[in-house]
Amino acid sequence: MHRCAEQYAPMRMVAAITTDADTAAAWDALSLGLVKDDGSAPDLGPAFMPPAGYSVESADETHLAAGGRLLFLRLVRDDSAVGDALSLEEGGSDADSGSTTSGLREARASPPERVETPLYLPEPTAPASAAALSESCPQERPLDDVLTRFGAMRISAPTPAAIAVAAQALVADNGAQDDFYIVDLGVLERSMDFWRTSFPRVDPHYAVKCFSDLGLMTALAAMGAGFDCASQTEVALAVRAGVDVSTRVIYANPCKKPSELEAMRRSGCDLTTYDSVEELEKIAAIFPGCRVVVRIAACDPEARCQLGNKYGAPAEEWERLIDAALEHGLPLVGVAFHVGSGSRAPAAFAQAIADAKVVFDLADARGLNLEILDIGGGFMPDFESTTGRLSLGDVPAAINAALDEHFPAHAPDAPRVIAEPGRFFAQHAAIFATQVIGTRQRATRKERELFIADGLYGSFNCVFYDGVVMKDLSVLPTPKRDGRGLKGDAWLAPAETEGALTIETDVFGPTCDGLDQVLSATPLPRGIELGDWLLWPSFGAYTLTGASNFNGFHPTGTPSVYVYSAPHIVAGSEDGSATTADHGA
Repeated sequence: MHRCAEQYAPMRMVAAITTDADTAAAWDALSLGLVKDDGSAPDLGPAFMPPAGYSVESADETHLAAGGRLLFLRLVRDDSAVGDALSLEEGGSDADSGSTTSGLREARASPPERVETPLYLPEPTAPASAAALSESCPQERPLDDVLTRFGAMRISAPTPAAIAVAAQALVADNGAQDDFYIVDLGVLERSMDFWRTSFPRVDPHYAVKCFSDLGLMTALAAMGAGFDCASQTEVALAVRAGVDVSTRVIYANPCKKPSELEAMRRSGCDLTTYDSVEELEKIAAIFPGCRVVVRIAACDPEARCQLGNKYGAPAEEWERLIDAALEHGLPLVGVAFHVGSGSRAPAAFAQAIADAKVVFDLADARGLNLEILDIGGGFMPDFESTTGRLSLGDVPAAINAALDEHFPAHAPDAPRVIAEPGRFFAQHAAIFATQVIGTRQRATRKERELFIADGLYGSFNCVFYDGVVMKDLSVLPTPKRDGRGLKGDAWLAPAETEGALTIETDVFGPTCDGLDQVLSATPLPRGIELGDWLLWPSFGAYTLTGASNFNGFHPTGTPSVYVYSAPHIVAGSEDGSATTADHGA
């Protein structure tokens, strides 16, 4: 049996307090411990690994209405061993490590004598799960080092219940009062698997502008992705994520500031796009020898965000742009296009690939052998409602057929094909946790009013700019300790609290602008109180990266914490086999 099947079938990952290897003053609140989950009372003997310098003093157990159990452990410090546990390792810093809770927890000068931590144990896994995971998991996963570096908490599945319990553990132990993102690197890994299967010839270069999260980018880099950058800030992030910018970054901005070109030259990145003679002249003057890719016009009129109105050369300019590259001594190495962000039109991709072939032929007639075809971004992922199976509709088939027709893989001059997916990887990999900072009930209005610490000027700018419709949020009651554990259910979902238990609710952001309203007359549970948390699923794409610090609020600094969800095995799929589901992630 593969190692990862052994890891997820007979055992379950839960949370434990641990020291931060990079700084003695900071404590990561959630790291890894192992607890056997065979349906019986948990064994806290050899199977559980408390952090170095601590032992288990006592444990209480609560069954959750959402499924699974919550252990509340009390750990006591062993002074004879804690000194060794706090010794620093060489290299790295907390700022670079992306430590799971460094942004949520105030640093402590010394480890506490006693600590308390909630541990989540899911329901026992079906017997078929181990076999299914054995087939789907490799012997070695490239994410192992990343999970360790970013302190990823392992959870049973990417379902709302598992995510909410993980969030409750984070909030309870850290005393968090500021919003945070939960980034699920398990969902990200399975998205990469889906990409490789769907587009076997296409190397993904993640669009950094979509969600510039260092942990997510580092995980993508570990799985072999490159990056699409449009500024030196994004190039610097790619470097921190661990890629060689000379081979795995395309500077896909067709109009760059002169200072950015100079910085690009110094960084070692030498591949960029252009769509005008004027841009070529600028590149030749500042960065002679830079490899260039001509960007041609492409358009899906139904795409969520149009780009063709701003970038991409029309057909009548293609020959002129090829000749201009030759005249300025710049090596023309490829063709790029982008049909628009959030596209669902297979025909748009197919037509753009056919157009790119025309440019390849024009270049070939001039003695140029182009090496790169960049098919851009626009990949809009969906989940099937019953299985949660990731889907891109007919887009993969259309792209693969067009590539086979115009750029057959067996041809000696077949180009390297890359793409610039952003929301495909980020959208379902991130969950946003916002705290309720105020409640109000007007005597003259039936709607209840809630205020949260983020709004349209923060991560919810996606409502205005990206046309996102908020739905399927979960409500996380603030943890209340009674000496034995955590009171209250782990989560409430509007779908399960209908009728008299819900009330039409308006949700406002924190700024003084009346426009700053996230939800209007939306049924939410009546019991939401000050200090409770709202969890917003599928919230990675074009959210935080578009935030501003208007009115003196600072949502641009919202931290991320990391989890790694095991695949959710769904019984009874159409072909009779188990199905890996990412529903609710």
